[in-house]
Amino acid sequence: MVAARTYALYYILIDDKFPGAPYDLSDDPAVSQKYLGYGLEKRSPNIASAIDETKGELVMYDNNLVKTPYFNSTDGTVTKSAQEVWGWLHTPYLISVPDTLCTATAFNGHGVGVSGCGATEAAKLGKTYKEILKYYYTGVEIEKVY
Repeated sequence: MVAARTYALYYILIDDKFPGAPYDLSDDPAVSQKYLGYGLEKRSPNIASAIDETKGELVMYDNNLVKTPYFNSTDGTVTKSAQEVWGWLHTPYLISVPDTLCTATAFNGHGVGVSGCGATEAAKLGKTYKEILKYYYTGVEIEKVY
């Protein structure tokens, strides 16, 4: 929830996801995150409490709000850097990191930032959400901003 909140706020306050367009998101799930609705909330009952328990927490790098992409899974080797995928040069927190906890056999998503598969396995091993975020987003801090 911290990564999702940070991602949304970044595009509200700092950058336009779709410059020149009269909207902030695309209805194409390949471009924007897909809302899975009430069914997701029923299958994942901890979502509402995770939102409440992390209220106001954001991912920051060098005291700045940052882009926090996330995706489903790697092939169990490494994530990708933002420079490699999108050519972003000023995102030192979005570098490639090992993702050996992910047991998938292929990438599902762009591969930059938090791997859902690897993060889930890390949580099962007792890692906290802050430890997981700091692992996948190198050099960041999780700060309560509001």
